[in-house]
Amino acid sequence: MAKKIPTTDDARKTKLPSGTKVRSTQASVNEAAKKAIEKINRTEEFKKKTQKTPIYTADLKAINATIEEILSEIKIQANSDYAVRNIYIIVQDALKKIKLSQN
Repeated sequence: MAKKIPTTDDARKTKLPSGTKVRSTQASVNEAAKKAIEKINRTEEFKKKTQKTPIYTADLKAINATIEEILSEIKIQANSDYAVRNIYIIVQDALKKIKLSQN
């Protein structure tokens, strides 16, 4: 007489020894397929989300606007040699700090 092979449902109910052969039921196959499809969908959603939003973006709009504002203010304030020298020193100091920003 052939020994009955337990199903995957039986394996869930009782702890079977490692390496025991089990028969798949249609319900367990459907459940495993559903979990695999959900995992694939989560992976695809994650890929789409990370591809649309790169981690590092160099958006220079705010910097360019600030530089334009600085230039217009320099034109207004630079009305004497003393003011021009002070502005030059400030701008040179800012340039040094910008060069150090990568470190």
